[in-house]
Parts: sequence; structure tokens; C-alpha cells
Amino acid sequence: MLKLLYGTKFMSNRQIMSKFFIIILATVVLCQCSLQSTTVQNVAGGGGDHFLADEAKIEGSVPGYGDKELTISNLDSFEMPEVKLVFSTKTVEFNELPEEVRKTIQSYWKESLNYFLNDKINKPPTVQAGIDNFDKRTDYVVKVQRDIQKSSIEAPNGKRLISNSEALNILGFLSKTALAIVSKK
Repeated sequence: MLKLLYGTKFMSNRQIMSKFFIIILATVVLCQCSLQSTTVQNVAGGGGDHFLADEAKIEGSVPGYGDKELTISNLDSFEMPEVKLVFSTKTVEFNELPEEVRKTIQSYWKESLNYFLNDKINKPPTVQAGIDNFDKRTDYVVKVQRDIQKSSIEAPNGKRLISNSEALNILGFLSKTALAIVSKK
């Protein structure tokens, strides 16, 4: 089966897992992402029995971009969606996050738009080039996730580090939104 999916070239376990991850991520994106709604709530989870008692759900509002054309040269004109962490007793707005987190998230937004747009416009010349591009993207996402998790937030039970699932949910929301914008154009 792998030979059918990936050709005759041997693939490492990391490459296979990367492909599997992108297929799962793409499936989730296609099933859950919609720009018709102005508010997206509880994107990619948060809360529940297996999460921290004071873990936030991620909510976001997507600005109306209208029929604005998305190109590499005008990526900066696509405002980042509003992102906030919603706890059972309080909400942490984007501007209340530590400055380094805000900068990291804003940079991630621009990079996500750029990545998905380049992937749509400049198709990789070979399957291996696509795999390599995806591996670079995966490494970047993991780095950003770890950077976000190094920062503290004021949760209902006191100051603590941003959790793994909170960081992933923020990045997932932004990735889904960027992919939907690029797919729509």
C-alpha cells in the first residue's frame, strides 16, 4: 500500500508519520473549517475529562476579507483572526497574552498564509520535494508550539504555563483559517 501512495522510493518512519499527520490534519480542516461564520468557538477541543481543570478553550473571530485577492505581495493586508483563551470563569484576550506570545502567533499567522499560498501556487516538482516542504513546516510548527508553551498566563487557579493543548489549539485555529482563505481564493 505504501508503494502505491508514495512510489517506489523507500520512506523513513518519520516521513510516513508526517504524511499520516498531514492527512489527519487535512481531514480535520476540511470537516471543521468554515469562513461563513464570524465566530469560531472551541476550535480543536479544550476542556473535557482528560484536560487540566483550568484549561482554556480557544475562541476566535475571523475578519471579513471580502473578495480581496490573496497574493504573496499582500499577505500583510490579511489581518490575523482574533484569538482568545476562554476559561470557565474568565477570558484572556489576545492583547493580554505576553508580548513574546503575541509576536510568535502573529508571525505564525503570516507564515501559515505564505506556506499554504506557496503550496497552492508553486506545486512541488516531485513527491519528495513536497515531503521535504512538509517536514520543514512540521518542524516549524513544533518549534512555535514549544515557544508558546514557555510563556505564562493568568488562569483562574493562578499563573501557569500555556498548556500543550492550548498552544496546539491556537496554532490549529490559525492554520485552519489560513488554509480556508487560500483554498477560497
